[in-house]
Amino acid sequence: ATLTLSQVLELGGKRERRVEAALSDRRLIDVEQQARELDALAEVTRRFIEVVADQEQIAFSKGALELAERTEKAIDARVKAARTPQAELSRARIAVPRARIELRQAQSVFEGARRNLAAMWGATDARFENVQADLYKVPALESFEVLRQRSARNPDFVRFTSEARVREAELRLAQAQARPNLTLNAGVRRFQSTGDVGLLIGFSIPLPISDRNQGAIAEARVRRDQTQAGERAARIRTQAQLFALYQQIQAGRDQLAVLQTEATPQAQAALDQTQYGYDRGRFSYLELAAAQQDLLALRNAAIQAAADIHRLTAEIER
Repeated sequence: ATLTLSQVLELGGKRERRVEAALSDRRLIDVEQQARELDALAEVTRRFIEVVADQEQIAFSKGALELAERTEKAIDARVKAARTPQAELSRARIAVPRARIELRQAQSVFEGARRNLAAMWGATDARFENVQADLYKVPALESFEVLRQRSARNPDFVRFTSEARVREAELRLAQAQARPNLTLNAGVRRFQSTGDVGLLIGFSIPLPISDRNQGAIAEARVRRDQTQAGERAARIRTQAQLFALYQQIQAGRDQLAVLQTEATPQAQAALDQTQYGYDRGRFSYLELAAAQQDLLALRNAAIQAAADIHRLTAEIER
């Protein structure tokens, strides 16, 4: 078989592209595997956080029920001693079944969260009763610049890099195919006048005056530019999302600190003072109930704030 120079270049370019594609395919497979692993780890983390938060919610609901039962007994004793009207005992008794319902709801949500977590390793039933974790121990937060630099190792960006290598190989092949086709000719010729036989060798090369393969080159260049533009857009979008998450987690940490160090202690002190005054007839049951609800609301807000911090941290890590 006879090969022209352009055919050699074309075959070499095809081989180069096959090698590049094979290497890139392996990279893409590895990248996809890493991305799936990170997705699985992030999902396990989120489900674990839900179990921890729901478990803490059960403890909170049990505390609320105990408080309601304690208050009911205290008011019942006051009613029997003719120190409190019957209407206050009726109000207190309403709070007890409401607290029981909320406890049952918390337990039901916890059971669902347990099964969702167990499903991550293929179990149809959760064989663990509870989880061990300190919901209020929030992880240290690195600076935004450090997180931004770490985000460059995200498998999604590595995928763009591998794809860019394929696009570059396609562009080089298209450019190689645009080179002039050098044709070699060889043959035998017999001269009639002398009877001699001669070997003739010649070559031809087209003049580069026509548009050779420019359409394929332009298409390959566009595909390469689109990949590069997609990577830039993805990086900008990711950094914007990362910054938003960073701001949310900073606000959440501040909120939790205020709830734990200021609001909840003050609400507890207010409840103690209101309870003291109620026992001596200085406050009504409505004022006592309001103080109890304020404390319970702040404790519940602390649970949600701590859980949100862990969720946001898991999302930032992903």
